[in-house]
Amino acid sequence: MTILGPDISSFQAGLNLSRLADASFVIAKTTEGTYYTDADYQGWRRQAAAPGKLVCWYSFMSGEAVAAQVAHALANVGDKSLPGMLDVEP
Repeated sequence: MTILGPDISSFQAGLNLSRLADASFVIAKTTEGTYYTDADYQGWRRQAAAPGKLVCWYSFMSGEAVAAQVAHALANVGDKSLPGMLDVEP
């Protein structure tokens, strides 16, 4: 069984999540490091909640202090009961 869930960020600004009928969830970028907050995250969260899709958040990690980055992400997540992840890439 395949479960579909797009990875979205402000790069997909203007996307209407109702067009993703096959998606079971969305994973949306909330922050990057301590210097960036995705302006579209809260809108994605509201759009996905309307039809009952699960929303997962992610924060793209930078070379800054991990604790500061996590604090920044959690301050912008909104609903802290949502699942989330830290996107750590070299």
